[in-house]
Amino acid sequence: MEYCHSEKILHRDIKPDNILLRNNSLSDFVIIDFGLSFNLDEDETVTETNQQLGNRFIILPELVSGDKNEKHCVESDITQACAILLYVLTGVIPNALFDGNGKKPHQRPKAAELLTQKIIDPLVRKNMDSIFDKAFQNNISDRYHSESELIADLDALKINKVNRLGENIMTGEIVTVDMALPKTYKYSELMRQLNPSTELCNPAGLNLPLVTNVSELVQFGVALPEPVRNKVAKYYFVTAANAVWDRAINLLRKRILSLGEEFVADMVESDDLDYVRNLPAYRVIDLAHDLGFIDKSGRRKLQSANEQYNFFNNTDAEDYEEMPQDEANIIIKNCISYILCTTDDSFGLQFNDFREKLKTGAITELYDDDKAMFATCPYFYLKTTVRSLLKLFRDTDGIEFDNVTRNMNAVFPVIWDRLKIEERRALADAYTDYSESDDAREKIIKGVMLQVRGFDYVKENVRSRTYIQTAKKLIDIHFGMQNFYNEPRAIKDLEDLGTVIPKLALKECVTAILYVKLGNQYGTSLRAEEVADRMLSNLTEEDWITYLENYMIEEEHLLDGIDQSRKMRNKWKEVIKTYNLKKLNIIAPKTKSLIIV
Repeated sequence: MEYCHSEKILHRDIKPDNILLRNNSLSDFVIIDFGLSFNLDEDETVTETNQQLGNRFIILPELVSGDKNEKHCVESDITQACAILLYVLTGVIPNALFDGNGKKPHQRPKAAELLTQKIIDPLVRKNMDSIFDKAFQNNISDRYHSESELIADLDALKINKVNRLGENIMTGEIVTVDMALPKTYKYSELMRQLNPSTELCNPAGLNLPLVTNVSELVQFGVALPEPVRNKVAKYYFVTAANAVWDRAINLLRKRILSLGEEFVADMVESDDLDYVRNLPAYRVIDLAHDLGFIDKSGRRKLQSANEQYNFFNNTDAEDYEEMPQDEANIIIKNCISYILCTTDDSFGLQFNDFREKLKTGAITELYDDDKAMFATCPYFYLKTTVRSLLKLFRDTDGIEFDNVTRNMNAVFPVIWDRLKIEERRALADAYTDYSESDDAREKIIKGVMLQVRGFDYVKENVRSRTYIQTAKKLIDIHFGMQNFYNEPRAIKDLEDLGTVIPKLALKECVTAILYVKLGNQYGTSLRAEEVADRMLSNLTEEDWITYLENYMIEEEHLLDGIDQSRKMRNKWKEVIKTYNLKKLNIIAPKTKSLIIV
């Protein structure tokens, strides 16, 4: 059909009798009988206004009593094709768009019962009903207007979709996009239908209507006070995006800091509380993901929004470029979906409650099978447990300290194999600190280190810390404002530390260097890239293998950038070629895929 329509040919008589199957295969078919077809390139037609066309398989009003133009619509073919789909699924002949009770073909008792039996997944069932609802509209203007539009909906059968009123699926019987939301439709009712558990932490974000403008979007941002929502709705779209972004990041930062400034400092491995209180946006987003506040998709969308925000607010740019309206709307939508959709911070209290339990009892009493729990739980839970235990080990005394000590000895041996280098290094850092200042705590933590054989992470520890701190500062700058201007000085500071990067700092350092080398979707800092090239050339073959096999596969944001940005992907191909990465002795398929781009 799509091919026919591209060649300006309408069929107008699609029915089972006009479809031949080769070897009785539904996927191997031929459409025949173009006796009622029409060539749209022809000016004249032999079809009279009152002449009835089509077939009794499904009688369409425009082909029965429509005028000349209505008989020349691709929508008729598409509706007949959807009638074929209903017939394939149910064996029921639709006959007409509406029966005596006003029901469409798929709504009639027999067809509806068979559809429910055939389509077990309730989401797919609702989406299929949505397709039929639209295809079987009486008015041509309300139906599918192209095959690509129909195919897109068929491809998205398993995706949860909502209309602009918050209903679970798109339907034909909704108000038009230009009309305001009905005043009688309460926000609480809308949200309950979209997200049954909005009072809890919702990492997947709020399900928002598919079609909205700024004034409609901000009504879902309940974390914005009503006067602010009203102001944002009247702002110029760039101003609206900037205002919503600033408030969203500040609120997300506040929620994270509600866990405790010192705890957050441990999570980001920094002793600077001023830095912690003003965490840059990209670190706030990453930490929100690590703590389970937002899911992977949310982190990717918000990091992309951060990149756009920084680029279009770069006051030092040589050529001023205004943020496009569609990008501004995306920033607003993602902020509301993942951050501003709730005012509740109870999930922060849940983390604090967990840390309280670590010092008041044995962790083995919290779970029926703690080993199984730690073996399968999300990684952010392990990270939170490690950082909480180390902080409590430092801050508690008496019976609470004894409880924390028992929990450390119980937990670390169980989770050690699952821990990434950052958490293993945190334990080694604690040992180094106590070996210089607290003999009692040093003795206890040494026992833990012996159980997990963690002393490999103590060697060169002090030197590694300096490299790591400098690399993290470079990454902060890369994701901050005026990044292309500030990167050259920051990467030169990293280069000046020495030509050989300590093994324990390899992950952060090479990641930081690659961020500078690959840049982002808007380009690179040329002066900083020169330094990055020098530093990459100093990496040994062993360094590359260690980084690719152990660390780069964990850098999801870096990998997302390579995958989604053509400029970053081309720069990565340049790195692969320059340093012969394809020739490295790498076997693991997941790692190997990184150098076959």
